[in-house]
Amino acid sequence: AAGGAAPSAEAIQSGLPDPRAATMAAATPQLRTDLAAADLVVVTIGGNDFSPLVQELADGRDEAEAWLETALEAYMDELRTSLELIGELAPEARIVVSDLYSPLPDSRLTLGALGLDDSDYAFLLDTLEQVRTRLGALAGELSGDGPDVAVAYSGEAFVGQESKFTSLVSAYLSDGIADLHPTQPGYAAIGDAFAEAIWGEARAVEPRPEGVGISVVVDGRELITANKPVLKANRTYLAFRDIADAMGATTEWDNQTKTVTITYGERAVALAIGAQTMLVDGQRVAIDTPAFLHAVGKEQKTYVPLAVLADGLGFQVEYRGTLKTAFINK
Repeated sequence: AAGGAAPSAEAIQSGLPDPRAATMAAATPQLRTDLAAADLVVVTIGGNDFSPLVQELADGRDEAEAWLETALEAYMDELRTSLELIGELAPEARIVVSDLYSPLPDSRLTLGALGLDDSDYAFLLDTLEQVRTRLGALAGELSGDGPDVAVAYSGEAFVGQESKFTSLVSAYLSDGIADLHPTQPGYAAIGDAFAEAIWGEARAVEPRPEGVGISVVVDGRELITANKPVLKANRTYLAFRDIADAMGATTEWDNQTKTVTITYGERAVALAIGAQTMLVDGQRVAIDTPAFLHAVGKEQKTYVPLAVLADGLGFQVEYRGTLKTAFINK
């Protein structure tokens, strides 16, 4: 990215098995452009560099300690260079880098299969603590005279949860493959650590009542009202006053034409009940998700399509299927 050229996948790593490697390598020039405009860069540092440590431990503690000292020095030097370069490419960005986790569970059966024991498990945990200490020191040093760097500490969350948070045991038992990657709960723990490092807390949506299939978060706050979201034809609808209030928009209802107009700043969207078009700043735009009347108790509420409305008002809409949550951001 720094040179502005697109390297080949082979130049990045010989024999890289990821089928996306060539596509990602070709996008390197765009990465430089994206970094220049970034206000936040998150970095996960792979643990593969430390995977030989397991074999070194099986060969003996002295060999493992000698290998580790050399590996840590090289690792931190390379990380420093990478973070400084990211700081040059993204001068306005805060950089948040993750620590490492160990995928090996505190299980005599699993450890024994790898030629290890309980003391080796403790050694691995101590190794992770050394990594955390060095990461914290590096972040503090760089932030004092260079890029703003923070650390997302997720490794401790994996301790005692390795079988749940990683695929190592399940993959090894089923396929004989040592898969070190996190499972979905493991990725969630890493995500929580990043959230805490960036925003000071990790938030989660409230449990959804029965019959409610989606949660909605507007500018970091969950939208919770008596008028529940409705999924219709795989589209999310909300009572117009609820979503307008959450966005900080104003509303106007024309009872004669059954049209709601929602205004945010200089932008306005007008939606009529059942209409296949809407007005965006006076321009007619075709839609396939018309507004409709929905019974809430004894009342009829006007429900509008969330994505269409947010897009018309210039908001960003992101849907995360794993969370069943729509995020609306200014």
